[in-house]
Parts: sequence; structure tokens; C-alpha cells
Amino acid sequence: MTDQALNSTQNMLPIEDFAKAKQIETAKCIQMVRDGFYDGRLINGAWYVSKLELDARQDQGRGRQSRSRSRPKPSRHAKAQPRRMGGLPDMSIFFILMALFSLILSLILVLTYWPGSTAYPDHIDLDAYREPILWGLGGVLAASLFAALARVIHDLSLLVGATVKRRD
Repeated sequence: MTDQALNSTQNMLPIEDFAKAKQIETAKCIQMVRDGFYDGRLINGAWYVSKLELDARQDQGRGRQSRSRSRPKPSRHAKAQPRRMGGLPDMSIFFILMALFSLILSLILVLTYWPGSTAYPDHIDLDAYREPILWGLGGVLAASLFAALARVIHDLSLLVGATVKRRD
């Protein structure tokens, strides 16, 4: 090792030793360093973690603050959203209700504008069916859009929850 590399590793532990002390696989520790969870770096092809990381994690249990500054603190916006109705976020519930409302409204419009039955007429006026069919298709498309938005919001809330738990 060069003198510069030796000086830069004085306050660092090899990742293998750190992983043993934490009882974590070495590959997992390397990924955690890459994600910014631990303060570490790659020096001459070998991974090292700051010695402060080992002490900081032990001190946290005793009420002291962590000395590591490289790890991002969880944002106050990353807190779990209020949940209701089977664990769905409020906005997901809103979009599900909008999907149901769209379907019901389109069904009402279709039934309202559907031409009356004329027992087997010789000539069927297709223009009379155009409006109710378009109202029905529009309602189904709107309901699909609202349901997809509800699903995206639900998946994002799960992702945020998993990220917050992982940081803790």
C-alpha cells in the first residue's frame, strides 16, 4: 500500500472485519456502503468502513447520537401515511371511490340514453346507439384510470414504508 492509501485507511476497518462485528454478510455491507447507510469507500480495490460507524451504532443504543454524518436522515415527509380500510392510503381510497362513481354514472347515462326497444324493426338507427355506447366506454376508461392511480399510490406507499423501515 502507498503512504497515501495507508493514511486514508487509518480510521477505517476492512469491510470483512466490519461485517463480522455486525454479523452481516460482506456483500450486504458493501451494498449498504454504496447506498450511503454506512460511511465507507473503495481504496485500492478493497472496501473500508469508518471505525466511527462501529462505535456510532453501539453508542446509539446508549442514548448518544451517531457521529456519522454521511448517512442521510429520514425526511419528515417520509413518515408513514395515515391508513384506513385494509391498509390503503387515503388517496388510494379516494381514487377507488372515483372509479366506482365513474362506473355507476356511466351506467346511469347508458340506461338513460339507450333507445327504447322496438320489436325487431326493419331498420336500426345506429346513430341512436352511438351516444350511450360512448358514455359507457368513457366511464369504463375513467374507472380504469382511477383504479390504476389508486394502485400506483398504494405501491408507492408500500415502497416508502419499506424504505423508512430499512433506514431505521
